[in-house]
Amino acid sequence: MIETHQAASPETVQIQMALQGAVRKCLERKQRLDQYAVIWKDGRPQCLALNPTELDGLRSERTFLQRQLAKLPETASLTRMSDEARLRVIEAKIRDLGGE
Repeated sequence: MIETHQAASPETVQIQMALQGAVRKCLERKQRLDQYAVIWKDGRPQCLALNPTELDGLRSERTFLQRQLAKLPETASLTRMSDEARLRVIEAKIRDLGGE
């Protein structure tokens, strides 16, 4: 199958820019009101958390714990169990906030 692409007309570019601006304004307003947004991702609707600082912090903590667990010797079973439990809690919070 051969696909050909044409350059977008100036009207199409203006329409696309207007739609993107409207969506951006709507998402910014929802963020100020501490609301969530529903988006279409991977073929299904998903809840999008608009509080990136909390979600980013949880992702950072998850990455840290995953790296710690990778370096931790198998003999440190209590520390491993504690870190794995904390990791499960963080992953649940990320899912609740609409993260991956």
